[in-house]
Amino acid sequence: MITIDIPTTQNVTIQYEVASTKERFIAAMLDLIFVGIFIAILSFMGAIVGIIESELFWVFPILVFIFSSFVQEIIFKGQTFGKKATKIRVMRLDGQRPELFNYMARWAFKLVDVYMSSGAIGVTMIKSSGKGQRLGDVIGDTVLVRLNPTYQPKLDAIANIVDVQKYTPVYPNVSKLSESDILLIKETIDRSIKYKNSAHQYALILLADKVCKLLEIKDKVPSPDTFLKTVIQDFVVITR
Repeated sequence: MITIDIPTTQNVTIQYEVASTKERFIAAMLDLIFVGIFIAILSFMGAIVGIIESELFWVFPILVFIFSSFVQEIIFKGQTFGKKATKIRVMRLDGQRPELFNYMARWAFKLVDVYMSSGAIGVTMIKSSGKGQRLGDVIGDTVLVRLNPTYQPKLDAIANIVDVQKYTPVYPNVSKLSESDILLIKETIDRSIKYKNSAHQYALILLADKVCKLLEIKDKVPSPDTFLKTVIQDFVVITR
């Protein structure tokens, strides 16, 4: 599993899993099926109105086949119907939203990556680039990422941070939080430690303030990281 760190416009770094070759292939096959169905519908309509034998009639379906993925990625912000189904998306390496050039580079070099080499160049590049990029991604400064990570950490993995028998919860209301809330808190703390900048520290402050409101804590709390670590400990003890 390849992961990549992508900064947001707020200077907060988010880690994504890179889409696998298998996911790319499935998305591409689904896109071909979609285009095939669309062209079949056009052919049926052309037969009804009696223009299917016209050479000009087949210009439009050919254009649909050629430009389909390019247009879809622009309209759906980095996704095609196949990418939506497989929950993957095109993103820029600098965290900015892909622009026309980025999409155009991916589309133009698909001719080399996929069609001219039967996918051999694309697969080789994806496996050797270190970031799961085919040639079109390298030129376009993009990467294809999973929107739903395959690895979801479990609360049990952090349950050993406290000695349950000797620990007294500080904030009994933590039972109002869910396990996913606690995992988000843990992830935010980890990022603030890994990426020591003002953006991640500010995210920690905002999260601590939000948790205080959810737990209806009116008294002054310790520093954001200390408070949130205590919340995690309390949750583990109370819910286990």
